[in-house]
Amino acid sequence: MSALDEERDVLHSIYDGDSCYKQLSELSFQYMIGPENAPKSFLLIIEWIDDYPENLPKISLDSFYNRHLLAEVRATIIQRLSEEAANFVGLPMTYSLFEFAKERLDELLKDQPESLVSAAASRGEADHADDDSAQAGDGRKGAKEHLTKAQKRRMWNRGEAKDDKPRGWNWIDVVKHLSQSGPKADDA
Repeated sequence: MSALDEERDVLHSIYDGDSCYKQLSELSFQYMIGPENAPKSFLLIIEWIDDYPENLPKISLDSFYNRHLLAEVRATIIQRLSEEAANFVGLPMTYSLFEFAKERLDELLKDQPESLVSAAASRGEADHADDDSAQAGDGRKGAKEHLTKAQKRRMWNRGEAKDDKPRGWNWIDVVKHLSQSGPKADDA
């Protein structure tokens, strides 16, 4: 049994039944650090390279789940994990890296905003619809927009209606209707 097989078996035995752990392939493992769907959490992926553990594994945060993390926070996490992994060169380190990230979650995410909305705002991706409603002019928040008939007709013709339903949303299913009513009886 090789050292990689042994480490793989150890990881499986330690994290058996842990919903945060997942083996993606023979050489790739992921672990959810922090509570799921929380702004202060991330999905850590460690991929063993050809000459692992003699060289550092590939540490990645390239997961769709991590889209809420700021770029600086990602860089900090990868840098700190790489520094920690350097201490274990030549030794199995996947478990140690997962545990390091779990133990130092608050330290690694100290620059991450508490809420997902403020994270998006700090990246410049804030929803501009709120800005438009705030500039309504009369100072009332959430004032309903009043359009003339011509404005509504143009909006509808361009397909910009807010409750835009797909064409035919209220059509009768002809085949279903005919199967329920049966064929037309001949009078002859």
